[in-house]
Amino acid sequence: MRIFSKEVEQFILGFLITKNISYKIIKKVEDKDFFFKKNRFLFKIIKKLSLKYKNIDIGVILNYLDKKNIYFNINYINEVVTNIPLGLNIKNCLKILKRKSNFRRFYKILNFSINNLKKIGLKKIVIYLQKKIEEIFYKKKDKIVDLNLGIKNIIKEKIEFFDSGYKNLNRLNIKYGDFIIVAGRPSSGKTSLVLNICKNVSIKNSVLFFSMEMTSNQIISRIISLYYKIFNNEILKKIKKGGGKRLKKLKLLIDDSCILTPLKLKLKIKEVLNKHKNLKLVVIDYIQLMRSDYKKDNRNNEITEISRFLKIIAKEFNLCVIGVSQLNRNSEQRISKIPIISDLRESGALEQDADIVILIHNEEIDFNKSISNIIVAKNRNGETFNFKLKFLKKYTRFEE
Repeated sequence: MRIFSKEVEQFILGFLITKNISYKIIKKVEDKDFFFKKNRFLFKIIKKLSLKYKNIDIGVILNYLDKKNIYFNINYINEVVTNIPLGLNIKNCLKILKRKSNFRRFYKILNFSINNLKKIGLKKIVIYLQKKIEEIFYKKKDKIVDLNLGIKNIIKEKIEFFDSGYKNLNRLNIKYGDFIIVAGRPSSGKTSLVLNICKNVSIKNSVLFFSMEMTSNQIISRIISLYYKIFNNEILKKIKKGGGKRLKKLKLLIDDSCILTPLKLKLKIKEVLNKHKNLKLVVIDYIQLMRSDYKKDNRNNEITEISRFLKIIAKEFNLCVIGVSQLNRNSEQRISKIPIISDLRESGALEQDADIVILIHNEEIDFNKSISNIIVAKNRNGETFNFKLKFLKKYTRFEE
């Protein structure tokens, strides 16, 4: 495979000069997409002139070169203009240009990685490769939406709200693209509540659960326990009797990797989306166990970066992202023991980035049962309120 195509580069430049200029085409192309210096230079001039002139021809280009006292071969411009084939497919030309440009960039990145592997180290090279691949192949397009057009789209497309399986939680009008924090003190049932939501959602849609604290077997045991209302020691007996058949219908995917970074998270979500188009919910249990791809000065800065990334992930992939979070000990020092939003551990960024923040406070009834006070501390989409759920600890199950 050739890493360039002189003909394609000339066809695109000739099209931009002879046809009515389309700024949409110029937006799709970058200077570095052109391999040959003279083509890159000519494109820069066309791009600059397109801001001033609607249509660009040879005369406009020559006038610009003359004013700026720049020497450029006029015969080459004539060659570019006269060599355009009839019925040129400009879209196909742009695809070829981008493909060859991406190939060159990727080749350069691989060369750098191989030559610097010993000097930099494998871990940093892997991070570098992940980042560069993201930049080349998964570049997010800028999107400017006209208000009137946006209103028409809302009318045409019915807004789909996230169904958690709990009536009071659904009052929050959770939308796909929202980042939700579920927080509580240790043993408050925060992971259990999220697993109950996962069970409810996975009946119809795919759910991806990242657990850095528990193994996949532990997660599955909890799901079986809350699903059938059985104790942990009865799970094996239930499966042997065929109790696992109903659970097979649940579209729940579990990743129990001990180390999770923002880049790893994004790549894994993309991998799952390729196979499961109906992925609607991603859960991280829990945020404080995530690590940044790069070393930070302090833990607060690290959590700030992770928090912002989780919100971007939710918006970019149009998913509901739930991050389980710990609370600091401030609530235990208060007489009421009731948590507030500022109790979120390690960073105020979680409070800022989250669309919804849910805090859990338990009122003990007995060893196996409690009433959980679910506090909606923040709701970007509407009202904040409190409601109660029964927490059956022996089954790790929440009920209304």
